[in-house]
Amino acid sequence: MKKKRDKHEIRDMVETELLELSKVMVVTESMRKFDELKYPRPRRYRASDIKKIRGQLEVSQAVLAYILNVRKTTLQKWELGINTPNGSSARLLQLMEQKGKEVLQGV
Repeated sequence: MKKKRDKHEIRDMVETELLELSKVMVVTESMRKFDELKYPRPRRYRASDIKKIRGQLEVSQAVLAYILNVRKTTLQKWELGINTPNGSSARLLQLMEQKGKEVLQGV
């Protein structure tokens, strides 16, 4: 036979669940901050930065453009300082800067 719960018991259960949920939300926020520390946003790459990375990798503009999945003219504009990389291109440049040729393995 089911035990009938009174209003106070149900309220206490809901309150407990809400408290537990708030702890999870705090943990979620903490994990987000941890991820930001572990995977910082890529910095803004200047023309000289891109040329330096390309030089360290010892690849041509065409090859680096291919690796980054951008047009060669896009890479040239980056190296001339007309445009700057963002999004996934900036993230890949960040990895290349940090890991060097190791990133190119399997490309």
